[in-house]
Amino acid sequence: DPQFSLDGKKLVYLVANTVQQNGEHKILSSEIWTANRDGSGAKRLTKGRVDGNARWSPDGKRIAFLSGADVY
Repeated sequence: DPQFSLDGKKLVYLVANTVQQNGEHKILSSEIWTANRDGSGAKRLTKGRVDGNARWSPDGKRIAFLSGADVY
């Protein structure tokens, strides 16, 4: 579910680490990454959790996402 910033210069996307069990793929972790439109400058924003549904804020300065991190 890649999402381009409003100016079209940046991309936010998900990288999922999976394992196959009983013929089905199970997500072990999913991380949020950003990159320039041409794929250069890739940068991981989250690590080792199950995160997803990343969306740019209307001003293009922030990224909101659902996090699988434990919150206490």
